[in-house]
Amino acid sequence: MTPGASAGPGRSVPEAARWDASEPPSIPADGHRWRLSGHLELFGMRRAARGLVARGAAAVPGGAGDVDHAEAVERVVLALDELASNALRHGGPPVSAELFDRGDTWLIVVTDSAIAELPVPAVGRPGGLGGFGLYIVADFSVAHGIEVWPDHKRVWAELPKG
Repeated sequence: MTPGASAGPGRSVPEAARWDASEPPSIPADGHRWRLSGHLELFGMRRAARGLVARGAAAVPGGAGDVDHAEAVERVVLALDELASNALRHGGPPVSAELFDRGDTWLIVVTDSAIAELPVPAVGRPGGLGGFGLYIVADFSVAHGIEVWPDHKRVWAELPKG
């Protein structure tokens, strides 16, 4: 199924949760990159990302001690983990996850080689079977999308700092 496509008769992905083809916002020259070959590497990625994002939140008025900023840190880490674990589970190697500080937002870009396997939120699936991470990431994001190239795809989400 292509991004934004109907999931069957009477079932469709809500507009705000669709993952349509679109270019990510401008990507800063500096960011942090993780090359991932398996799910065991996600722990280290989450830990490093939590530290990076918390330091970035400390630079925003209100500081990292603010409850809203602490929640924003966890939202960014969860979104990064969801997109990276999806790439490892459904994508193809090589898989990389990147995190960029864009001032007021964080940009997450996850790349893999499975251009025929585009992310589609679960529709009509019982909650116990999972598959709802894309909805969560879409809900947390100010923008999100997929960019497909001949040899790889980039799934991206931009999340607010506060």
